[in-house]
Amino acid sequence: MARLLPLVATHPEPPINAPLHTPNAAEAHAVVRDGRPLRVALLGYRSAPFSGGQGVYLRYLSQALMQLGHDVTVISGPPYPHLVEGVKLVQLPSLDLYSRDLWSVTREELGDSLGRKEWFSKLSGGFAEPETFGERVRDWLLDHADEFDVVHDNQTLAEGILDLQRAGLPVVTTIHHPITRDLRVALAGEPRWWWRLMIRRWHRFLGMQSRVAAQLRHIVTVSRCSAADIATDFGVLPGSLHVVPNGVDTELFKPMPTVTRNPSQIIATASADAPLKGLPVLLKALKKLVEADPARQLVLIARPKPGGDTEAVIKHLGLVDHIRFVGDASHEEINHLYAESAVAVVPRSTRVLVYPPLRRWPPVFRWYRVMVALWQRWSPTVVCRYRRVTAMRWQRLLSVCSLIRRWQVRWAIRGGSVWSDISAGQSVRSRWPRSIEPVLKHVDS
Repeated sequence: MARLLPLVATHPEPPINAPLHTPNAAEAHAVVRDGRPLRVALLGYRSAPFSGGQGVYLRYLSQALMQLGHDVTVISGPPYPHLVEGVKLVQLPSLDLYSRDLWSVTREELGDSLGRKEWFSKLSGGFAEPETFGERVRDWLLDHADEFDVVHDNQTLAEGILDLQRAGLPVVTTIHHPITRDLRVALAGEPRWWWRLMIRRWHRFLGMQSRVAAQLRHIVTVSRCSAADIATDFGVLPGSLHVVPNGVDTELFKPMPTVTRNPSQIIATASADAPLKGLPVLLKALKKLVEADPARQLVLIARPKPGGDTEAVIKHLGLVDHIRFVGDASHEEINHLYAESAVAVVPRSTRVLVYPPLRRWPPVFRWYRVMVALWQRWSPTVVCRYRRVTAMRWQRLLSVCSLIRRWQVRWAIRGGSVWSDISAGQSVRSRWPRSIEPVLKHVDS
C-alpha cells in the first residue's frame, strides 16, 4: 500500500515529468526491472471497443502491462472493452442510456439510487456516467482493496476515485485532454442560446472533474500540450503530471506494398458529430474538391448519428454519393483502407490532437502520400517531428483544398524514411508500456 503524500505545493514547483523521487538513476532502473509484478486495476466508465478511444486505450494498455508480467484487471461500465486473453474483466453495469431508449427503463432499475441519478440526468440533458461509475467502482474496490497494488483510472475523475485515494489506495489517472476544450469549441460553434444552455448542461460533470483532478497526486497524460492544458484548466500542479506518449503497434500496423493505391480516395477518422473534430470543415473542403474532380471519394472511419448534424451537412452539400462510412472495422480492415488511400486528413479544431492517426490506427505516415492535419492551434508534439505532416488553421477552407491537390501531385513517400523516424521515436509500442510502468511502480512504492 502506498504511503499518503501530503497535498502541499512545494516551491519551486517541480516541472512536468519531473524525475521520480528516487535517489539515483540506478535505483530507479532497479525498481522497474527487478521489482515484483504489480496487481493493477484499470478503470473505465465507458470502454467501447471501436469508438471514442477509451476502450482502445484500455485494451492496449492492459495487454502491454500483462506482457511485462503484471497481473491486470479491467473494471468497466458498459459498453465493455474487447480485451486480450489473460486480462480479467469486471463488469459494473449501469443503465447505459446511450444504447437504449430512456423510457425502456423499468421500475426495478429506477429502484437503485445511482440508476435514478443517471435517468434523471439524461432526461434533463446531463451526463452522469462518470459520477455514478465512480461511486460503483469505489464501493467495489474498497471491498477488494487487498487484491490490488495500484489503481489506474482512465479519465473518470469522479469523487469516488478521489475517495479511493483518501482511503489510502495508490491511484494514478490518465487524462488524455481536459474536456473543457471540447466545451469551448462546442459553444463557439453554436449561435442558438437554447442549444448553448443544453451544451453547458451536458458538460456540468466538468466541475466535478476539475475539483477531483486538482487533488489527485499522480496524473499521466499523452503530450506536453495536453499537460499544459490540464494544468491551466484543471488547476493541476505540474509536478503531479507525467507525460507518456501513446504507443504504436508496429507489428500490427505496417506498410502494405501489395495494395493498389486509389488516387481519388481520401481517408479520415473522426467522431462524426463531435464539434471538436472539425469534420464540417473537411466536408466543405471535399465539396470543393468534388466540383473539380467528381471521382473524389472520402472514406470516413466514423458512425454518424442518425438524423444528426453530420448527415444534414452531407445532404446539404450533395455529398451522399461521395462518402463511405466505415464503422466497427477490424484493425486489419483499417490497415487496408489506409494503404489504399492517397491522402489522409485529420480534422481537428484544437491542439488537443496528439499523434493524429496514431491514437487508434497508428503508423500511417508511410502508407499514403501526405497527411493534412487540420486544427486551430499549432501542435509541435506532432508537427515538428514528422516532415510531411502540416498543421494549419482549419478555417482556411480553400487552403485545405489546394494543399491536398498540391501534395497529392508533387509528393509520394517512398521507402522507409518517415517510417524509420517513427520506429526510432518514443511512440513505438515496445517503449510505451515501459514508459508508463515506472509511474505505476512509483505510485505503489
